[in-house]
Amino acid sequence: MKNLKATLLVIVITALVFCTGCPEADADADFEVTGFWKTENSLVQPSAGLTEKGDWTEFRLDLQSESDLLYAYSITNVPDGFNALWPEGEGTYDYDPTTMIITFTPATGSEFEATVTDSDFPNDFTVQRKLSANSGGRTSGLKDPWIFKLIDASSDD
Repeated sequence: MKNLKATLLVIVITALVFCTGCPEADADADFEVTGFWKTENSLVQPSAGLTEKGDWTEFRLDLQSESDLLYAYSITNVPDGFNALWPEGEGTYDYDPTTMIITFTPATGSEFEATVTDSDFPNDFTVQRKLSANSGGRTSGLKDPWIFKLIDASSDD
């Protein structure tokens, strides 16, 4: 009986080790982006039907990989009246390479997304920003996405 208990104990421990095993590697674990991007007015295509698009020459998007699990962002210099399009501030972000969507989670406010529309990310790349239905100000009621060509500005600092 003693040998049966020992054998059973070894089987149970072995089963636990195999069942729990090592954690699976996250598909995004190798994703590291650190840099700054800017745009120019000529590289911004506003939503259809919008006559004013603002001055985007000072716009800046900073993405930082602070660890394997934490990706931080900062958005600055959004033109007056267009904060619903790119909410200024800081927070964390996640990038899904399958859907090519960057999800921004600000420190305060609501989560928002930008869709990468070309394969150059994270170098110079193009994103689409579509406003939520409850946005206001100059950008309210627009259904079409804005298109931004973002240029790597990491060497500017």
